[in-house]
Amino acid sequence: MLSHFKKTNANGYLIYYQNQDAFDQTIDEIFMEEPYQFIADNKQPFIIDAGSNIGIATLYFKRKYPDANIICFEPDPVAFKLLQKNITSNQLDKVELINAAVSDQEQEVDFFGQIYTKDADARGNSLIKTWGMQRKINNIIKVQAVKLSSYIQKEVDFLKIDIEGSEQKVLEDLEKSDKLKYVKKISLEVHMADSMGMVNHVDSISELLTRNQFSFNIHEKILDTILPKQVQSWAKEVHPRLLTVYAIK
Repeated sequence: MLSHFKKTNANGYLIYYQNQDAFDQTIDEIFMEEPYQFIADNKQPFIIDAGSNIGIATLYFKRKYPDANIICFEPDPVAFKLLQKNITSNQLDKVELINAAVSDQEQEVDFFGQIYTKDADARGNSLIKTWGMQRKINNIIKVQAVKLSSYIQKEVDFLKIDIEGSEQKVLEDLEKSDKLKYVKKISLEVHMADSMGMVNHVDSISELLTRNQFSFNIHEKILDTILPKQVQSWAKEVHPRLLTVYAIK
């Protein structure tokens, strides 16, 4: 049942959501700033949305390319229910929804963050404990992790990765499995913080992209303007950084 969630009409869609601040920021960022804008070579691009949350990016992709084929990955069980509702309520087809995290392994893993709490803000929920434990009220649950490489058998027109600290693991698995050769464009958020350097670092990701013949640019976000007040004490402890990488062959 989604009766305790909020809903509104935005950008021509009926959208169900949980946290007002998260919804407002995500809608503004994706539909106004358009970080996922790209030019496809055909009317039916294959898009992967890794870290779909409630599906705002997928709604954006469908606005730009109604006939796109999209695979969405989202491990948070509550966000996944909202993702399902937002796809079905807007009668979007050619969208496959997978209730799992993407990583470099296929097994149950710990998932950290605001889960099963009232008005939960799912931004920041992560397989990485340092990143996921941002707020005073946090939970740890088990979720299924899958290898993104298992889902890539053909050319990918656009790969969006926003998975809160596991992006290097996923890219390394794609390289190891020789699947990056299928990927034409990538947009990823690189999440960095104290103690995360060995598992996720923009320098390692840059080297990997260079090895695989991608050209790319990197933009670091000013966190003081986007971090919620509730995570300021966490930020002072772990010194997070958030960088956007856009890569193309």
